[in-house]
Amino acid sequence: MKKLLLIGAAAVVLVVGILVYVLLNVDSIVEMGVNEFGPKVTQTEVHLDNADIGLFSGSGALNGLRVGNPVNRGFKPRDLLAVGTISVQLDRDSLLSDTIIIHEIVIDAPAIVYETQGKMDNFEALLKNIQESTGGSKAEASGESEPAGEQPAESKPSKKLIIENVYVRNGQVTADITGLPGEGLSLDLPEIHIADIGKESGGTTPAKAAAKLVDGLYDGLQQAFKDSGDIVMQGGEWLMDQAGGATQGAQEEVEGAVDELKGLF
Repeated sequence: MKKLLLIGAAAVVLVVGILVYVLLNVDSIVEMGVNEFGPKVTQTEVHLDNADIGLFSGSGALNGLRVGNPVNRGFKPRDLLAVGTISVQLDRDSLLSDTIIIHEIVIDAPAIVYETQGKMDNFEALLKNIQESTGGSKAEASGESEPAGEQPAESKPSKKLIIENVYVRNGQVTADITGLPGEGLSLDLPEIHIADIGKESGGTTPAKAAAKLVDGLYDGLQQAFKDSGDIVMQGGEWLMDQAGGATQGAQEEVEGAVDELKGLF
């Protein structure tokens, strides 16, 4: 009996020690998680400078997040997304449960690059990478079913997420698309609100949550293109409006500058 009590006490001490470690090192755990698992999920470069999670207040920030372009699908080696600070409000009690509840994520002033290669853009390519890394996209992309006996990587037990609100504000997008001369057209991104990720299912995996975020950003990009008046959808591709829009406007500006120079001389 005495031996059993000692074993039980040792087990309790071990569990408490693990919990204390998690509580005291949650910032480094988040940072390590993003930097270690981000590239595996997206198959691109992902880097987080640091995390600052206030465990007792339930608030925090992710600083210096960069997500690279899917160069494995032929896109230019540069950042698809770069953002200085992402603020987070979460349910602190849920950190030790199977499902982490995040009340709000605010992504402020992100710099986004939208690039096309033929009929595919870099956001679609990133989604394909995420789907493939989680065991779904190869079959989904080809319309085939999963081979018998093979389980997606996400079927393994892992922490789940419920994200109640995501806001993307004050964003800028650089459009590097077919028919656009130079380095690209810079546009203001409309405010994006994505709600209730994983709520209906009682929690979703981080990879599926990431796919929802990419979808939401993509919708915001399309709205920015529509609002610009310079970019049109043709044959399933976003193209410069060759009949007018930015290309025509740029030509008129050049002609005006030439006329001014003639006047000076």
